[in-house]
Amino acid sequence: MSHRFEHISGMYAGSFAKHGDSVHALLTPKGRQGLRFRALLPYIESDQTRSLLDYGCGLGYLYDYLTEKSANVSYHGVDMMPEFIDTCRTKTGLKDAFECINPLQKISASYDIVFASGVFNIASSDDSTLSKQYVYDRVTELFECTNHVLVCDFLSGYTDFQQPGAQHFSVAEITDFCVRHLSRRFVTRVS
Repeated sequence: MSHRFEHISGMYAGSFAKHGDSVHALLTPKGRQGLRFRALLPYIESDQTRSLLDYGCGLGYLYDYLTEKSANVSYHGVDMMPEFIDTCRTKTGLKDAFECINPLQKISASYDIVFASGVFNIASSDDSTLSKQYVYDRVTELFECTNHVLVCDFLSGYTDFQQPGAQHFSVAEITDFCVRHLSRRFVTRVS
């Protein structure tokens, strides 16, 4: 078994072709991005400029949110979708703020804040163990490149329906992973 990143990028490409620059292109039908973005507020409200990595930046909506909030951040967005990065660069005029990366590419820089929202919602493999190991490896890497805080979300198992190909984690799985591999200092929110 191997990872199926081509399948995932195909899903996003098809959705982007259908919906254009829209939250629907990001395969997030419930529109909870405002809720996810608000989780960052305690960490960006500072007189000090904070560097922020938006891992899986999609169409740059976090950048728009931070601009609207006049957040004092040095923003860097990365995504595996060239279409998304091109759209971000075109609409913001910021070529260097957005970068297309490979899903296995190591993040070598460090940031005060690392934000990864919706990135791990689609299974990267038909083998659940392999797919979840990819997530744990990436989250560990993202944690290692943050100086202050990592904000990351996952689909929970507390749902009435699980879409085929979606990847859900129990709170116990995430808690156990954090304690064993990252830190005992973390906050879990279930919504």
